[in-house]
Amino acid sequence: PLRLFGSRINPDQELPLVKIVKDAEEWLPPNHKKSYVPSWQSAPQLPPSLQTAILSFLLSCAVRYCRGQQNMHSSMLVHVTRFTHVQREVAHQVEDFLQHTRQRLLYKIDDQDILARLKGLWEEEDKNFVEINNRLRELVPNLVQDGLPSFSEVLNALFECIQDVVVMQVNGSAKDTLEYEKHKNTGLKVIAIGGEKLSRGLTLEGLCTSYFLRASRM
Repeated sequence: PLRLFGSRINPDQELPLVKIVKDAEEWLPPNHKKSYVPSWQSAPQLPPSLQTAILSFLLSCAVRYCRGQQNMHSSMLVHVTRFTHVQREVAHQVEDFLQHTRQRLLYKIDDQDILARLKGLWEEEDKNFVEINNRLRELVPNLVQDGLPSFSEVLNALFECIQDVVVMQVNGSAKDTLEYEKHKNTGLKVIAIGGEKLSRGLTLEGLCTSYFLRASRM
């Protein structure tokens, strides 16, 4: 935990992997009811931070594709509420954003904004992919040995693998199941949305990105 989240005693050894989410309370207040519909700017849509997290996951899948790991599992965790109804609403919004992103990129329809956001995540924003990779190779060279492919290579790979990404709800009332074994030859690329079931020991194979809002007392 000290390496991941840092400490006052040794802040230089903190791994640059955590980004603090600052816009989620408007979308999903901590004390929401079980019938609540998450809303950003008065519309049932994702906040910018969760959009960014999904784009980061897509870039991670593309990097693994470039490294010849396209048949390995890649997962994203979205853990924002314990209520299954709210999880369902979140899943709909994630699916809408993913589908919108997929169509804009694959069909080159008004795709400049998405491309700019992906490039920003890759090399321009605070804690971007290139910066993080360089820092990790400094701090944990035994674990992180590979450099990154070029952004153009990643973008080409993204066009190949974005169609394989699926959204699943993981809770007691959802019909979705994380069948990693069934996809062992092709790799399951999944955004898993859940609550208690995800927090109680269920393993997400190839976990790349986590979006987590639960209070620390949980």
